[in-house]
Amino acid sequence: MKTKNNFTVGVLSGVCLTLFLFIIMGSTTVSNKTLQYEFHDLGDTRGMVFDKVTGKMEYKEIREEPLNNTMTLQLDHNDRLNLNHSGSVTVYD
Repeated sequence: MKTKNNFTVGVLSGVCLTLFLFIIMGSTTVSNKTLQYEFHDLGDTRGMVFDKVTGKMEYKEIREEPLNNTMTLQLDHNDRLNLNHSGSVTVYD
């Protein structure tokens, strides 16, 4: 009789402990680490702020004057392409 009673108490304790763990784990939520907003620089005087949750877009003034986004392409006598973008030179073969 004592063995049967100990077995019943052990099984009930295990079931209660398991239910308790499920309740504790279910009540805590994992925080979402993704950012809600996304920012894109448009290169002129504006920037776009995008809300990922609602899908709303806003344009904000972020600078007084637009960026110097001039780009020139030149082909030299060795058929190499020289790309000049805002003062930097990159050579591609």
